[in-house]
Amino acid sequence: MASSSSSHQQNRESKVFSGIEPDGKRRKVEESATLFDVFINHRGTDVKQTLATQLYNSLDQLGIWAFLDSEEKDLGSSFPSMIETAIRSAKVHVAIFSPRYAESAWCLAELVLMLQSTAKIIPVFYGVKPSDLRHIEKGAYADAFLKFKEKGRYLDNISEWKEALQSLSFIAGEEINSEWDCQNIGAAVQKEVRRKTSLHVAEHPVGLNNLVEDFERRCLDELVQDFQNQCGLEDRKHKGRVVGIFGMGGCGKTTLAKELFNRKKSNYSGASFLFDVREADLRCEMPSLQSKLLKDLFNADHNLLNTEEGASYLKDSLQRSPHLSFLIVVDDIDNVE
Repeated sequence: MASSSSSHQQNRESKVFSGIEPDGKRRKVEESATLFDVFINHRGTDVKQTLATQLYNSLDQLGIWAFLDSEEKDLGSSFPSMIETAIRSAKVHVAIFSPRYAESAWCLAELVLMLQSTAKIIPVFYGVKPSDLRHIEKGAYADAFLKFKEKGRYLDNISEWKEALQSLSFIAGEEINSEWDCQNIGAAVQKEVRRKTSLHVAEHPVGLNNLVEDFERRCLDELVQDFQNQCGLEDRKHKGRVVGIFGMGGCGKTTLAKELFNRKKSNYSGASFLFDVREADLRCEMPSLQSKLLKDLFNADHNLLNTEEGASYLKDSLQRSPHLSFLIVVDDIDNVE
């Protein structure tokens, strides 16, 4: 199990394309990391400085990577690639429907993309009700669509946007009265992210918690301390460390590794669990594992022809991301190579 040891906060800084800090300052854009757990679709005029930012910070404290765009723009012919990538990579989408939501063509276009993905959408109704989305001509969004028609704008999109809103009105969501009330939303998002990302460990993991805590205390904590003692701050950004778990077959090595992976992966910019490496090597399928690694860590799709090509792509990707840290578990190996 190998990883580098940059802090959680450093990792998170590099994961956001165009987020906002609590003080409203825009974050540095960095295109090397494109994977997000959650995409927050919202109308900035209504909830940017309150509900949306509070939810974003709440998810961050839970170790969940969220995308919150720092500004709305006029809708052109297409989205910036980073917005589309954030929507398509997210495991969960949160759509915050507020009184002025439908005035934004940007919000509505994002909603359509969200529905085209396979991720779950959690609707949040703030100041509006599901019936406002279901019966648009009579609800809170009637004036917004009327203005689009009067100005002759987005006429080709209006029907699709209405269908998207109506489809979300039938999905169970959170109705809130306070712009600062995001506790239930955060819990629902966390539950769905964990469901989609956690590896199945065991039906009845008796004694596993004690085993993991003992392993962390005896091995991982000592490893981190040893690493910090040996390396300066700059060196830590460019080096990784390895932990080996070995023992007789059937003694629970993979079970322990999967549980550690589930608990630790949120502390890193990206994580990947590679199963049955020995068998893949025997079947000459190592390029497929390299492809999985590139997908998990960098959201990059490559049809690799050989291990040399895979190694080259991995090296280049890592060199372009010197300030990110990754957790990689290599399961069932019998030689160092």
